[in-house]
Amino acid sequence: HARAIQRPAAGGCGHSGRKDAAPLSVALPATATSVKDRVAALVARFEVLATTNPAFRMDAATCRRFLVARKGDPKAAERMLHRYAKWRQEVRPREIAAADVQREVATR
Repeated sequence: HARAIQRPAAGGCGHSGRKDAAPLSVALPATATSVKDRVAALVARFEVLATTNPAFRMDAATCRRFLVARKGDPKAAERMLHRYAKWRQEVRPREIAAADVQREVATR
């Protein structure tokens, strides 16, 4: 099923990638201040985890994306970020080079 995307009046947040397109709205159940507080709490939580495992270090932009994806639920965002950090540690996407991709494609 297709989901309708609501476009806000001037001053909305989000971006569709096209210069001429109106920004897309991202609905959060809390005010911007509380979103900032939730993002800061997630960043702080993962900084504690990063002291023993650097893969768990998360920046504010990443925490905000995951918080938005979980509709402002900080516990759900934390679970999702935790799984993401584990995936990043196992797959190591930052270590994938163009040559690796070419080899993988050639084997298929």
